Formats: sequence, C-alpha cells, structure tokens
Amino acid sequence: MLVYFVLFFLLIKISISQLVYVNTSRGQIFGYHEDFGPIYNPTQLWYGSGDVFLGVPYVQPPIRELRFKKPQKLDKFPSALYNATFNRPACPQPFLVNVSSSEDCLIMNIFSPNTSSIEKYPVLFWIHGGAGYMGHAQKFPPHGVIRNFVSRGVVVVIIQYRLGLLAGACYTDILSYSTQAQGLFSQILTESGTAWLILNGTYTTDLSPIRARQLCNISEKDWNAKNFPDLKKCLSNVDLNECAKLDEKVFNKDLVGGWVVIPGDEILPDWPQNLWQSRKNIPVLTGTNQEEYAIWVIYDLTLNNTQISSYTEDYFDQQFKQTFQKYETPKQEVLTLLKETYIPPGTPSNENHLAWAKGYSNAWTAGLFAACDRKNVEYYLLKNNSNAYIFEHAHKSKLGQPLEIPGWDRPAHHLTTNIFIWMLEDDWNLALSENIATLDDFMVADYYADTLTNFVKYGNPSTNWKPANLTSVSYMEITATPVFRDNYRSVDNVVFNHAIPIIMNAKSSTEPPNTNGLMPGKILI
Repeated sequence: MLVYFVLFFLLIKISISQLVYVNTSRGQIFGYHEDFGPIYNPTQLWYGSGDVFLGVPYVQPPIRELRFKKPQKLDKFPSALYNATFNRPACPQPFLVNVSSSEDCLIMNIFSPNTSSIEKYPVLFWIHGGAGYMGHAQKFPPHGVIRNFVSRGVVVVIIQYRLGLLAGACYTDILSYSTQAQGLFSQILTESGTAWLILNGTYTTDLSPIRARQLCNISEKDWNAKNFPDLKKCLSNVDLNECAKLDEKVFNKDLVGGWVVIPGDEILPDWPQNLWQSRKNIPVLTGTNQEEYAIWVIYDLTLNNTQISSYTEDYFDQQFKQTFQKYETPKQEVLTLLKETYIPPGTPSNENHLAWAKGYSNAWTAGLFAACDRKNVEYYLLKNNSNAYIFEHAHKSKLGQPLEIPGWDRPAHHLTTNIFIWMLEDDWNLALSENIATLDDFMVADYYADTLTNFVKYGNPSTNWKPANLTSVSYMEITATPVFRDNYRSVDNVVFNHAIPIIMNAKSSTEPPNTNGLMPGKILI
C-alpha cells in the first residue's frame, strides 16, 4: 500500500567517503550512498544509485507507559549523531526469520536519489501489508527500491507501525476515508486490499475479546458487559512475543483473518459507506492480483494442512462457513450461487479436486479482494473522480511460487505484485540462480517501475492508461504485454455486491451486517 507524502524535514548533505551526513530539524543523522551501477545496464539485475537512511525513528519509542498511548512527537533523535546505516528490529510478530524484533520499532527507511540536490523530488510513502500482524521495513531492501524508483527520481519512505495487539489503523485505504488524513497526501495507491477486508464484521473475527480471555482471563460475559477494570494493567505487562505466537494460529486458520479495524474513533469515525462523499478527489491507482487467494491454497499444501485430494464440495462448504460468517443464515442459497459461479458445471462432489481447489481460490479471491476493490472504485467514480486508475496483475511467473501444482499454471497470487514492484532481492536472486527468471518477468518489473513512477510524479500511470468511468469501469491487465480492458471484475461485483445482498436482504455483501445506507447508484457490470 502507498501514500504520496511530503517529508517533514529538510535534508542538507555533507559527504565523507560513502557516508552521507544530513542535518534535520531533529538533529544530525548519517546514512550511506549505494551505487549499483549505470542506469538501464542490461547486463545487471540491479542498477542506479541513491542515499540510504535506515531505521530513522519518527516518534518516541512506544514502550512502557507509552504502550497504549497515541504516538508521541519526537523532538530529537536519541543521539547527537544518529547512525542510520543499519536496520532496526521489526515490530513483534510471528514467522520472523533472521530478523530481530522489539516493541521499540516505529522507524522509517528513507531512500533518496541525491540529498545534496536542490531539486525537490516526489515522495512515495509505503505502508506495508500483512493483515495487521505481519510485515516490516527490511522486506524491502535497497536493491529493488533504488532500481525501480530512486533511479527514476523518486524518494521512497518505508515505515514500520505497531502490529498485532497494538495494531494501528494506518492502512492506506482506511486513511483515505479518515477525516484526519484528508489533505496529507496528493495521490493514493492501494494494492491487494481495501478497508472492507479489515473492517470488523465484514469478513474477519475481532480478536480483541479472544486475546483478552487468553492473556488476561477476561470472560466473554465480562467482555460484553465491558467489565474489565484491570485489562489495561494486565496487557501493559504482557510479553508481546507471546502475543505474536498466538497470532500464528490466525495464519494457520485456527481463527479467521487478522487484526481488524473497528470504526468509531477519531481516525475512522464511521463506516466507509457513510464517509465516501467526504474523500477528496485526488488521483488514485488501485488493483488486485488475478488469483489473490491461490497463495493460501499453496501454503496449505506446502504446510501439509491439506492435500490436493482435500479439495471437495465438503471442504468448500466448511471453509465457507468459517470465512463468510455473516452468511451463516441463509447459507444454502449463497453457497449455491458461489458454486454455480465459480465451480465448473458438472464437477462431481468428491472428484476433480483441482477444479474444487481453483474454484475455492476464485470464490475467495472474489469475496475477500476483488468485490471489495470494485466497490471501493465505484465510490470514487460516484463522486466524479476523473483520475481513478485500475489494474489487475495477471502475469504468470515462476517467481514467488513456493509450490507448483500440476494443472494450475503459476497463479498470479496475493504476494506476486510486490516481487515486481519492489524487485524483492531474495526472490530475484533465487530465480536467477535457478535460471527461472524470464525476459517477460523483467518487462513486467520495468512496466511497474515506469507506470508507478509516472503516477507518483504526475498523477497518471501512462498516456495510454485511461482513467475509469462509470460506464466502462476500465482497467489495465498487467502482463508482459499489458492490455486495456473494460468491466473490472464484473462477475465478482454482481455476485458479492448485488446478488448476495438480495439473497440476504442486506445492504451489500462487502458491508458489515446491520449498517445503515445503501450504496448509491445502479448496478455497474
């Protein structure tokens, strides 16, 4: 997720060898200059140069008495000359490998084309994904950042934010609805996720009462009655690494979804369907991967949670009950619709397991990602935003495929876009060592680098990428040879945003139940 942002301090560079010294309003800091060689050198995977500052704190450490406080302003860096030449710990989370963690983790990594230049560069402000309990800045090393963005004249800022039990609502799409964030950014780009996916009551389980019981013995009765006077004291002494271990169960499907956002505070005072008209009409670029949910099928197979023979009609029904909890009644009509739409006609209940696996992936991709993104786009268009651009990543590649499933050709799943946008070093080095990277892969990476840089600089991706409108809802299908198409995720839109609500006699399937306000406008196919 990305936000176009303006940095709060002026950089003044003094160079000593490869170190880069900068004076800021918070004190002096030094990073280093990285040079990967001439730009567009076809003999090199990495190219370009830039000044790198790692682990720069942007607020006071949220520790001890500040654990549950709002971010506190940082007036001065913790040392007179702050060393920004090495990575700092990630925020506590599960599944970290060769990366340390600490509650003192609110830092940003900054990459600049040239801090001594008098030129003012546009800034790409990146808020990583991870369902509110995973992700960190080290996932985006200098190699890809410099190659795809800094070498093209863009400053990149990558932040870390509190996760899990302490997760803050700093997701890009959430901020687009926030009344406090209006005017803070000039463009906005969301990729593989919208506010609807992480709103409490939409598709995910609120983990707060569950963690209160597990960590502090707060009963469901006391939680519902708000009878927990000692909860804050208890949670103030909790080991966040223990919380992170509990979050592993979220990924393993013991619980559904990640940490959620609950509207009703100053960041998000209301539901998006009641706030969309207050959003500013600024350029927006949004999109999804063609087969988002395939990665969860692949992970389940890789971890031996399932076998390909597990994918049957019964499995489809069980997963539906767990994921789409608000459709529990009347579930049969909704299940029938999903099967008729996403499962090939005539597929036997306990045979053709690949068809059930693909259908399961396609239905969950539609409900959790595509229909939500389509709904979000329509809110922009209904407000007459003439600079809304849409994409679908459809490039099939061996990069980022932890498991090949016979008969399922390299799905463009949830994690693939970042591999090409950020040229993730580990994925590309592995691909080159195994000789699986293709010319098409490089063409897709370059396409993202060029179009996203253009969007950051000028507010549009390219001259032949037209903005969407209510008539066509057009989008760019991104492969090595991108194609401009009409009717973005139209089937998913009809199923989840229109047909299912009729079955449920509800407002919209991508809205929480029992909320006020129909989505205005006609059905856009």
